[in-house]
Amino acid sequence: MTNDGPKGSTRTLSFAFLALCFFGSGLTALIYELIWLRRLQLTFGSTTYSLSTVLAAFMAGLGFGSYLVGRWVDRSRLGGIRIYAYLELGIGFFGIFSLPLLWVAEMAFARSQSFLELGPGGTSLLKFLFAFPVLAIPAGLMGGTLPALVRGLVQERGELGEMVGKLYGINTAGAALGTALTGLLFIELVGLWSTIAVAVCINLGIGFLVLMRVRGLYDPDDPNADEGPAYEPSPDPDAPEVQLRDHLRQGPVLFCAVAVLLTGGLSMLYEVAWTRMLSLVVGSSTYAFTIVLTIFLLGLALGSLIYGFLYKPGRWQVSVRSLTLVLLLLAFWVSLTLAMIPRLPLAMLWMIQLPGASFLRLISFDAAMAIFLLLVPTILLGAALPMSISIISRATGQLGRDVGGAYLVN
Repeated sequence: MTNDGPKGSTRTLSFAFLALCFFGSGLTALIYELIWLRRLQLTFGSTTYSLSTVLAAFMAGLGFGSYLVGRWVDRSRLGGIRIYAYLELGIGFFGIFSLPLLWVAEMAFARSQSFLELGPGGTSLLKFLFAFPVLAIPAGLMGGTLPALVRGLVQERGELGEMVGKLYGINTAGAALGTALTGLLFIELVGLWSTIAVAVCINLGIGFLVLMRVRGLYDPDDPNADEGPAYEPSPDPDAPEVQLRDHLRQGPVLFCAVAVLLTGGLSMLYEVAWTRMLSLVVGSSTYAFTIVLTIFLLGLALGSLIYGFLYKPGRWQVSVRSLTLVLLLLAFWVSLTLAMIPRLPLAMLWMIQLPGASFLRLISFDAAMAIFLLLVPTILLGAALPMSISIISRATGQLGRDVGGAYLVN
């Protein structure tokens, strides 16, 4: 439950309602990402360099937006749920103008490239410079939704691991569905503009609906109802504010920060590398990217949800030791997949030579292979992030900063 209503309010927004909204947020986030990627491919190309450049710009926006909004939501009197609603409205309004802005970035890139003699590295940097301003702003708003909701919902530090696991898992499950629908159906059936319109309507609908529900928490008979939105104070007002520099000097916090950084890098490496490998069989980077990203996000969602629903503060305490165990299991499985790579071409060749081979069968085979190779490590990756955040955050009043900081590093 959230206390984002005014003082004296007796009604609250249910977690189920906010979870459904956050599921929609994840769904639209990947609709935008895939649409923007498809649009930029027309000018930037569909090479691995282009894919990595667009992903880097998008992920950088997510991380920095999460951290900046996280710091803001800790100090703001608007309340985390209201800020979440405003972020959804901002994403929707930006989505309306996103394709024209991408067209401007493409034209500027094409003209700059025409009189600049750049190698692959310089061209990738130029792509990043033109794509970053357009992608980073909406991605930053998307990244800020998690710390805003966490700040609005968590009232005790013991709830943090459970709440982050559930919210991150629900949002990522929506992202997995958005990836599959957009990459395999929407773009081909209704086109870029209509798909963007669907995402815009969902974002605007979520934003206005949440604001209306929060406003409905006001009791007209309450004499304090005109005092403005309630501030979400720390349940422990005597807890001193920990400066970020001092926070990172603590051994467990520094270990978790390094772990989040390394697992984030591994995630991107896994995603790009397996997209490249599957594209050699499918023959289309769009289908390969959709398959890998869907399985990847599904595994992250499962891992985070498993942690969120199993973690109970009274049963067991998250520690560096338990996080280390998860990371060791992750390293073991990654080693197994690396050992399997030399055998993959033989399996693909065997599949192609089967009688009645078709494109659909190849897609199904690649999806099954992606599930076998990616599902277990991504489940472990999905559990590692909320585990790390549970250890990192030591003061409930700084939840936004700690959640946003972990998301930025990841």
